[in-house]
Amino acid sequence: MKKVSSIILAMVILATGAQGLFASGAKDSGTATTVVEAKTKLTLIYWDPSHKEIQDKIHAMFIQENPGVSIEMEQVPGDQYDQVLKTRLLAGNGPDVMFYWGAFINRYGKEGFYGDITTENFTKNILPAYLSFATYNGKIYGVPLNVNTYGVFYDKVLFKKAGIAAMPKNYAEFLAICEKLKQAGITPLTRGAKDLWTGLHETGPLEANFVLGKNETFQYDLYTGKTTFATNAGFRDYLKRYIELVEKDYFVKGALGLDHTQAMQLVADGKAAMSMFLSLGYGEIIGFNKDADIGYFPLPDDNGNVFWSGAPDNGIGYWAKGKNMDLAKKLVGFYARPDINQLFNETIQTLPCIKDANPKLAGPVTQLAVDLSKSKTLFTWFDGPWPMKASDVYRSAIQGIHAGDKDIDKICTALDKAYTENKNDPAVMPVTASDR
Repeated sequence: MKKVSSIILAMVILATGAQGLFASGAKDSGTATTVVEAKTKLTLIYWDPSHKEIQDKIHAMFIQENPGVSIEMEQVPGDQYDQVLKTRLLAGNGPDVMFYWGAFINRYGKEGFYGDITTENFTKNILPAYLSFATYNGKIYGVPLNVNTYGVFYDKVLFKKAGIAAMPKNYAEFLAICEKLKQAGITPLTRGAKDLWTGLHETGPLEANFVLGKNETFQYDLYTGKTTFATNAGFRDYLKRYIELVEKDYFVKGALGLDHTQAMQLVADGKAAMSMFLSLGYGEIIGFNKDADIGYFPLPDDNGNVFWSGAPDNGIGYWAKGKNMDLAKKLVGFYARPDINQLFNETIQTLPCIKDANPKLAGPVTQLAVDLSKSKTLFTWFDGPWPMKASDVYRSAIQGIHAGDKDIDKICTALDKAYTENKNDPAVMPVTASDR
């Protein structure tokens, strides 16, 4: 269990009252390579194209302090990232420095991909609440850079047009808002179902409220066999609620043909009223349209309670078998500097994982941080503790609902099979009784 007060209260204090900067597009669209000419070359791989500009800026600062160095960046789409990166690492052709999902840095430490940074002074900059995500067997293997949780971002202009003044106090009121928007000829919810990874992150508030919030030990019970997907009432209820949103046409038409970038663009352009997504979604929307008037509210459950899930998003480490390990480690440490982490998070409008990094955050993101600080528990990403094959089956099932595949029993059976057959995969971190 992650105590939210220790994780985020300091961030709330630094953010309150701040006015936002804007940045970022969206994930998983194409590839890009950036090279700064010099003598000694570091190679770096990452997945989010919206981070290219800020990473270029950070790398220019690093090169200025370390003359004679160049950094070659390669962007691989997020839905291919893990497979591409692992294939290269196992073939002995890995990059010097790797971005990886911050919640799973410890997995790459366990598998021997990330090098040990335990004795490096810059690890002292990592906020204690996030060290567990980067630690395996007592050793630190990477630096988590930013943290994300979920919320609903909405277009204030469209809400006013539909006559909606009050935010929902329970889930029934949320459904009523969706219906009111629909009756006004406004698309209630955007959705980029073409991208498989959105099956996790564009459903996050529902997962947290109706599965994890109903059973805090869900992940441990699943791991030990005390519950299954097929027999867990909360999981089945969550699927029913998601299917209901699809059947009532609350999601944008043609969601299967839209990637995440296109889905967020709809909100920015005033063509969809809400995005149920990660906290970084605000930065994405404003990046498309700096004049968009965007608000935020947390999605409540039936009784008005809000349960939260989240984790570090971006993490960075160096390849344990790289040719330039000392220099690569130095670049990792550069990203761990408070001023650099502040710049990174201020640009993409996310919350920092580094001490004394004080990014200026916009009003909706600040309010989200305040709301989160009132919660006692921050659950990790819903499918984060699962074997990769089970995650793929789950995300495909959520995608398939939009294509008409709504058989809950069939979905649960496929998930139970994938989970059970692969939960002892060496890449899977064991789930303990305290894990949430």
